[in-house]
Amino acid sequence: MTRSEQIALTETWQGTHGLNRCLRVVGLAKSSWYASQQSQGEALSAADQWLKHQLVEIIGESPFYGWRKLTAEVRERTGQAINHKRVRRVLADQQLQLQRRVSTPPPSPVEEIFQAHHGALNRLAGRTFGLFALLSGDFTQLTYYQGHRKAWLAGWYDPAGCLPAGWAVGHSANTALALQAWHGVRDWYARWEHSLKGTVVHTDLDPVFRSYRWLHTLLCQDLVEVSYSERGAKDNPWIESLWSRLKAEVGQLVFDSDSLSEVTTVVNDYFDQYIYQRRHQSLQYQIPINVLMNHTKKGEAETQELVQVVL
Repeated sequence: MTRSEQIALTETWQGTHGLNRCLRVVGLAKSSWYASQQSQGEALSAADQWLKHQLVEIIGESPFYGWRKLTAEVRERTGQAINHKRVRRVLADQQLQLQRRVSTPPPSPVEEIFQAHHGALNRLAGRTFGLFALLSGDFTQLTYYQGHRKAWLAGWYDPAGCLPAGWAVGHSANTALALQAWHGVRDWYARWEHSLKGTVVHTDLDPVFRSYRWLHTLLCQDLVEVSYSERGAKDNPWIESLWSRLKAEVGQLVFDSDSLSEVTTVVNDYFDQYIYQRRHQSLQYQIPINVLMNHTKKGEAETQELVQVVL
């Protein structure tokens, strides 16, 4: 039983059975009871109001996060070293823990759409894609600091040209990291003067890729088409193959990195080499950047041999 539940039960039954008896039954110290009553009578400080707003937003996106994950997430989003005791106090004082445990909330309108179209979320079957037409995306976990720390890599891959189009490294596989990698995609498309409109973005069904913020960015701002693998990695092999190659070739360098910035440097160097130096069998042993420059120079009609057939 949490402290908030103990306090709630005591408030409900103290008039009938007396305060001392209720506190003994629920196992709550009298000092904790009076401290809770004092905190409820005081208005939240501006700093705690701000923290409460951050926590409510995160809980709305990830309602099953406990205080540990909430602390990590709010630190990642705000960039501030917020003490876990402060997070737990605000959760308890504002009864946010109880709110999340009362019942499972009904599905959001977005979730209702996903449920209604289950079985038809993969939009790739029977279609072919050339350069700039399909992006395969996902997260993968990286272990560094001799295995004592973990990071996440978000990335987007164009299978037709064997081109990593955008990526980012961070502490959490969250919407912020996915959007940071997506900004890299925007920069890549802008560099080659190509519109994102109509590009198919294919991911798994991770909650990040079904969130309001993510879908609003892709559908409303960039006008892309979203597609989802309903069988996990089986229906999204391109990005999974990229992750496998990266870990096989520079996994030890990542493992030996002492900081997140070092991990980021290793990943950046790997993808630069991948784009500007590496030859690929699927490209008839050409280098991706040369294929892309040839595509831009000659136009799409003359580079149909690079079309990626999706089964």
